[in-house]
Amino acid sequence: MKASDLIPAIRRGNPMHGRMVEAAFDLLEPSERELLSRYVAFCGLHGYDLERLASAYNRVVRDTFREEVFFQRHGRYRHSTYEQVASSVYLNPGYMRDYMHGLAVTGFLWPNHVLIRRFFDSVLANASGGSSYLEVGPGHGLYLASAVRSRKWRKYCAVDVSPTSLEMTKSILGSGMFGELGEFALKECDFLEHEPAELYDALVMGEVLEHVEDPGRFLQKIFAVTVDSPFIFLTTCINAPAVDHLSNFGSPENLEAIFKSAGFRVGERLVIPYFGKSVRESIDEKLSINVAYTLQK
Repeated sequence: MKASDLIPAIRRGNPMHGRMVEAAFDLLEPSERELLSRYVAFCGLHGYDLERLASAYNRVVRDTFREEVFFQRHGRYRHSTYEQVASSVYLNPGYMRDYMHGLAVTGFLWPNHVLIRRFFDSVLANASGGSSYLEVGPGHGLYLASAVRSRKWRKYCAVDVSPTSLEMTKSILGSGMFGELGEFALKECDFLEHEPAELYDALVMGEVLEHVEDPGRFLQKIFAVTVDSPFIFLTTCINAPAVDHLSNFGSPENLEAIFKSAGFRVGERLVIPYFGKSVRESIDEKLSINVAYTLQK
């Protein structure tokens, strides 16, 4: 199975969405198409043929659209506590597998997610490395696999509340999809309860802050478990409802104020407004904004 075979499968399941994914696929770099092809092949070996993978992606699209309608109508996300979503999302193996596979595909077919993945690749390439790396909420595992493949750190660890996510991450890391990888450990736990034996030189948290009830506490925990001059990379989103999004920051400025309260300074910054809109318009009209940062102490 190849990446190009996935596009018509998506279109068969969601004809109205087909033109968008075709255009997005055409904009990918050859290396990105090759990586997507490897991921599609990996999925095929683990029970997700083209139709099932396309169905998982289309499920993310449909669920996101439903939550956007709710958000625009009520001005808030549907849920606000972990207990409201844990059993239906994180602790539901069938839904979680579809969700993670679908999100992995968005990293190649949603232009905002493509830009963030490229930003991560860029800052990762320039990172100085060190002893230990932690990823909080690895999800589908593709970011962690890229970091492990870089071999910039000696030890790698990931923590997640979802056993299904960790199972998928372990499968990706052990698949050979990224070649031979270094040492890594996976731990099922709440990050706030994670007590490492040593401070981390690097910490990555992709699309997690919007999933937690108290983002400030998560940032304070990041500060507490990292060395004085760490590599910290995180992404999140604003005005971007999803089935398990709990916290909305309203604007990049509000988010950055939370960073400052936790003791961080913004290093590199990527802000992606809604397509065809400025950041200001996206804030005023409550349209989605994607953001990525490196943070400094």
